[in-house]
Amino acid sequence: METVVIDASVLIKWFVNEIKSDSAIKIRDQYIKEEVNLIAPNLILYEVLNALKYIKLHNQEEVGEIFEIIINYGIELFTLNKELANKAIEIAMKSKLSLYDSTYVALASIKKGKLVTADERLSINTPKEYKKNVKIL
Repeated sequence: METVVIDASVLIKWFVNEIKSDSAIKIRDQYIKEEVNLIAPNLILYEVLNALKYIKLHNQEEVGEIFEIIINYGIELFTLNKELANKAIEIAMKSKLSLYDSTYVALASIKKGKLVTADERLSINTPKEYKKNVKIL
């Protein structure tokens, strides 16, 4: 089964109707059907909740409910450990990516998966040796 790292730009589209939301929902449905294995660094939770705050389409209670829904999906979340931190730092130092974005790329590299993102800037700024691990939604 293919391992797919999703970032906040994909996960947010499960709850906010935006351009490419249909593609993001397709990935969610593949996960539900057990056609792909979804993973992410646990910072995705902070990023999604923060985005929901600023988008202002949901009230406080609804954002809390979305958090519960995300947790119930059972996406495997990874905490920052030495291996992940070192790889993320390496990627960030070689590129214009933030350490946050580099963590997604690093996780895809370590787990030999594909990072799916809607963030074209992330894809453009990923160092060339890691581009094979990044796919635009």
